[in-house]
Amino acid sequence: MKRVAIYLTIALGLAIYVMILISIGAAILPDHWAAQLAFYGVTGIIWIFPVMWIITFFHKRNS
Repeated sequence: MKRVAIYLTIALGLAIYVMILISIGAAILPDHWAAQLAFYGVTGIIWIFPVMWIITFFHKRNS
C-alpha cells in the first residue's frame, strides 16, 4: 500500500511539473519549433533525476 502511495505521489508531482512547464513555456518561449523542442526536450529529461532518487531512496528503505 505504501508503494502505491509513493507512485501516486510521483504521478501527481509529475503532473504539477508538466503544468508549470507548460505555463512557463507559453509565457517565455518564442513561437518557434526549435526553441520549443529544446526547452521541452531538456525539461522533459530533467524530471527523471529527482524521481530516480525518490524511487531509489524508498527502495533501499523498504529492503
